[in-house]
Amino acid sequence: MANTRITQGVIKPNEDYDVRHINATGIVTAASVDVTNNLSVGGVLTYEDVTNVDSIGVITARSGVDVDDFISVGSNIHLGNAGVITATSFSGSGANLTGIDATALKDPAGNVKVQAQASGAMHTGFSTMQNLRVTGVATFGSGSTTIDNNVVNVGTALTLGHTQGLQFHTQNLHSQGFEVNQINASGIITASKFVGDGSDLLNLPAGLGTALSSTQSSPLNKIYYTNSVLGIDNNTTIDVPASASAAYTQYTDINIASGADLIISDGDDLIPDVLGLRPDGTFGGGALGRMRVDKLVGKDANSAVNVEKGLVISGVTTAETFNVTGNLSIGGTITYEDVTNVDSIGVVTARNGINVPSGNVTVSSGAFIGDGSQLTGVSGFSTALSNTEGTLQNLIFKTPEAFTIGAGTSISIESDNTSGNTAFTRLGRINVSTGATFHVSAGTTFVMNVLNVF
Repeated sequence: MANTRITQGVIKPNEDYDVRHINATGIVTAASVDVTNNLSVGGVLTYEDVTNVDSIGVITARSGVDVDDFISVGSNIHLGNAGVITATSFSGSGANLTGIDATALKDPAGNVKVQAQASGAMHTGFSTMQNLRVTGVATFGSGSTTIDNNVVNVGTALTLGHTQGLQFHTQNLHSQGFEVNQINASGIITASKFVGDGSDLLNLPAGLGTALSSTQSSPLNKIYYTNSVLGIDNNTTIDVPASASAAYTQYTDINIASGADLIISDGDDLIPDVLGLRPDGTFGGGALGRMRVDKLVGKDANSAVNVEKGLVISGVTTAETFNVTGNLSIGGTITYEDVTNVDSIGVVTARNGINVPSGNVTVSSGAFIGDGSQLTGVSGFSTALSNTEGTLQNLIFKTPEAFTIGAGTSISIESDNTSGNTAFTRLGRINVSTGATFHVSAGTTFVMNVLNVF
C-alpha cells in the first residue's frame, strides 16, 4: 500500500490510515497506541496518566513513579543518584541494598542503641520486653539491674522477689534475716548477735549452765540448768596446767563406761558437782559429786589408789583383799559378806550368823554381840525381854509353855549315867501330833516344867 501524504485538510473519523511517518511538534493524543514493530524514540518519550507500563527494558522516570497498588518488576529497578523510591512497605530480599549500616540500630537522633560486635551485641539504654528467653549465657555489666514489682524464678529452686527476697527451695534470705538449713564457712562470720543452739561451737569460754530462755528480757534467761550425768566413753586424761588449782565440772555424776579409763594426773584434783547441785545435800561447795566407776586403779593401771585424805564409804564395800597398814577408823558399821577369814581383836557383829566350816571361833577379848538364837550347844531356860544391859526388861525372862511334835516326826529322849539318867525341860506341855511319836527311853527319868512356872 502506498503512503498517503496529507498536507491540508481534515482526517475523517472512523477511517483507517496507513502513515509512513508522523512528525508532530505538539501533543499527540491517542486512545490507544498499538505498535506491531519497533517503536523508536530518539528523544524522550513522555507519558502521563498511564495506567499500566509493561516494559522489558529500562523505565526512567523524571520525577518519580507513583504506584497506588504494586509494581511488578521481572528483573531489576535501577535508580539514578537522585532517584528515590517511596512506599508504605517493602517486601523481598534486601541483601543487595547499599547505604544501610547493618552493625547498629539507632534512635531517630542517630544514637547507637544496639551495636553488633564479634562476641555478640551490646545494648545501650532501656528495653521493654514481654518475654525474654536466653538459651546461652546472660552477662550483666558493672551497672545496676532493676526488676520492678516482679518475681524472677530460676527453675523451681531459686526465686528472687521484692517481698520474699531470695528463696532457695525452703531457705529464705530476706530483710528479717536468714532461714538457712546450714552454712559452711571456711572464713570468719561476724554478727552483732548469734541466736540458737551453740552446743557444737568450739573454743568458747567455759559455761556452767544453759539459760532456760534465749530472750534477753525474759527472767528465764537468768535461770539456768545443767545436765546431771557426764558420760566418759573413751580413755580420758585430766591434766590441768600448772597455773590451775584443780579441774572441776558442774555435772553431779560422772559415769565412766565399761572399758574406758578416767585418768587423773599426779598432783591434779577433779571436783565433780562444783555447784553442789546434788539433791541429797546442801547447795554449793562441790562436795556432793559422785563418780560411777567399775574399777579404781592407779594411773599406770597396775598400782593401788592412794587416798591421801581418807575414804568415806556410805554404802556397801566389797573387797577381795583388805589390807590396812595403819589405822582403820570406821564411824559406822563395816559389813562384809562371803569373807573366808576374819581376824579381829575387837567386836565382830554378824548380820546373818558366822559360818565356821571347821575349827573354832576364838575371841581373845571382848564378846559376841547380837542374836544368838541360831547358836547350837548353848543351854538356857529363858529369854530376856530386852538385850539392853542395865534395863529391867533385860532381867525379866520368858519361856515357851508348849511345844508341838509335828506329824511324821519321831522324838526319843535318853539320858546317861553322868547326868543321873535324868532329862528335864522348862516346857509345861508337849503336844504330839497324829502320826508323830514321843519316846522316853527305859531307865531315863524325864521331868517337865522344871522351873515350875506353868
